[in-house]
Amino acid sequence: MARALAARYQLEGSIRRASDHVRVSTQLVDSAGRVLWSGSFDEPLADVFMLQDKITVQIAQALPIRVAQIEQRRVLAKPTENLQAYDCVLRARPALLHPTRTGIIEARALLRRAIELDANYAAAYTGIAETYLISVAMGWAESPTEALARAEETATKALTLDASEVRARIVLGRINIARHRYEEAQAEMARAITINPNNASALAGRGNVLMWLGRTDAAIELLEQAQRIDPELNAMDRFALSLAYYLKDRYAASIEQAELNLRDTANNFSRVVLAAAYAEDERREDAARVAAVIRRVDPTFDSQEFGIKFLNPLDLEHLRDGLRKAGLFGKAGPPSDHSR
Repeated sequence: MARALAARYQLEGSIRRASDHVRVSTQLVDSAGRVLWSGSFDEPLADVFMLQDKITVQIAQALPIRVAQIEQRRVLAKPTENLQAYDCVLRARPALLHPTRTGIIEARALLRRAIELDANYAAAYTGIAETYLISVAMGWAESPTEALARAEETATKALTLDASEVRARIVLGRINIARHRYEEAQAEMARAITINPNNASALAGRGNVLMWLGRTDAAIELLEQAQRIDPELNAMDRFALSLAYYLKDRYAASIEQAELNLRDTANNFSRVVLAAAYAEDERREDAARVAAVIRRVDPTFDSQEFGIKFLNPLDLEHLRDGLRKAGLFGKAGPPSDHSR
């Protein structure tokens, strides 16, 4: 059947009834018959047609996640003919996923070595662009303007070599966010999503844009969708999700995401959101503790600059309200009216 349809994957399944429940077992197999994913759905048998629709939706939601992951691995299996260059890129990936200041410097050196070995290796140029972007996002760049310029240069180079390089599109989108060019950022994220509709980073990138534009509900929906596809969101996107939850007064969820971020990375921006969320959640001692860490690790932290990318002034005032209560912005005082 797979050969007849020229299909790379098939979904197989079986149905069993037990009392008033139905169990549907499914598995995704490739054209060679290897099982790539399996799942089961146990539902009460009340309305058979409603049950059919529900299970169909559940499977339809699960499959794109698995197929996207499998396809990414398949594509990465032959990115360059130079295995040494490929090895350098692979060795750089962990530092990009869980960045530290030292790790990013080492990753950049590996990626530059990959380009020395294969000057036409688009993924290596994209990786270098990501190192510069991450250094800005994490507050590590000595000159954010220069780092963003280098990120743009190398991401653009990657696209001249391979127009389908999704990660390069996403980098350009995030650069435009940093420069407050939201229309351009949306356009790049849309191009990335067109290439791969299930790319977690592209979906999260669009969520980032919408958050700064003041469309917080839509931003959360996209960021949560990205998290379902890739539970290990990168530091930038987990920060955005934490901040979006904060803006909707979902302080417990905001705290959870910020704390998860800080387990993997020393992200001072997540600490700022964490302090504000603690303060708004009436956890004053925790807020004071985190605020003290912020002052110690970043004595130059400028609360006036933090959050200025918000187009909605009520979002900015809401954030500053939490910072005031945490002792990080002016004087702590009574809650302000930040009706949204």
